[in-house]
Amino acid sequence: MLKVLAMGQFLMISLSMSFMVVESSRTRSLHVLLSSPDHSVINGYIFGMLMDATLVEVVVSFILKTEEHESMGYDDAPNGIPLVDPPATE
Repeated sequence: MLKVLAMGQFLMISLSMSFMVVESSRTRSLHVLLSSPDHSVINGYIFGMLMDATLVEVVVSFILKTEEHESMGYDDAPNGIPLVDPPATE
């Protein structure tokens, strides 16, 4: 794993976090996409402290696993855009 320490002012393009509890274990990750003043992009996971100089809007979503979902055969995959095979070409 490559470790990079970036200090200075950056534009936050994207910040996302995932948190999953499965039985007795937890998995979490914080991913950030930043742009520096010279327009280079830094992309990666955060381990440690991240401070923002301005207000950050946080949107939180939860998908609860229920007995109904289990009986219908749904798995732990998030509900989103379904993946389909591309159309066949002639």
